[in-house]
Amino acid sequence: MNSNKLVRFLCIFIYTLILIIIVLQFEYYREFLKLNSLFINNNVRLSYFLFYAVSPFAIGILIVLPSFINKVREPGNWTADWVKLLAIGLPALYIVLHPLTLPTTVGRYIYSHRFPVYYENVPIVIGGLVLGYLTLSVFSKKE
Repeated sequence: MNSNKLVRFLCIFIYTLILIIIVLQFEYYREFLKLNSLFINNNVRLSYFLFYAVSPFAIGILIVLPSFINKVREPGNWTADWVKLLAIGLPALYIVLHPLTLPTTVGRYIYSHRFPVYYENVPIVIGGLVLGYLTLSVFSKKE
């Protein structure tokens, strides 16, 4: 019994280390795109905002992936908690997709003075993590 717990601990620990390495690589690449967007045209700036919106979503999916794999192995029929998905997912989706409108002319005009909090990364990162985690965690199996 103790060897099973040790194997489980090592698997979770290695997965956590891999997740940390992926997060650090995302952060490194985001800073690379940010520096390039300061000196180059709008296309690079758009790719920076696209990566900035998608990377927290991917990290949220990676966080919930082990429990989702356990759900896949269980017998039963798939169900989804649509209320949770819509009530939490739609506001999180808006927060995550918001940076994609900033490089456009309309986005700079509408959001620059009214919502200065969107220029900070905390709401976007939290929204992306929540949306990514929620994407796989709302699904479950019932017998």
